[in-house]
Amino acid sequence: ALPISSPAVSGTVRADVRKICSYMREARQILGLSLADLSRKTGISPGALSHVESGQYDIQMSTFLRICRGLDCDPSDFLPNAPAERGGAATPTLRPVVGNPE
Repeated sequence: ALPISSPAVSGTVRADVRKICSYMREARQILGLSLADLSRKTGISPGALSHVESGQYDIQMSTFLRICRGLDCDPSDFLPNAPAERGGAATPTLRPVVGNPE
């Protein structure tokens, strides 16, 4: 993963990544999950999850999707510029992942 401070990551992208990562932390906290709980669900170490949530790294899509599944959320819930009808909002809507029963 690229450090988010890397010159290869533009300012706008950097801001969006940090926003998405903070939404993921907020979702985890709303769901009452610790980093250890989410780690068990995703196979991602608590330390790596902490780095992701703090927005320190530009995470890979596969990591993003694993975390979304671990939170039982649709990935679009975390996209800051998604239309409201698709879940893009100031905070995540915590809809179940597509394919899971509601």
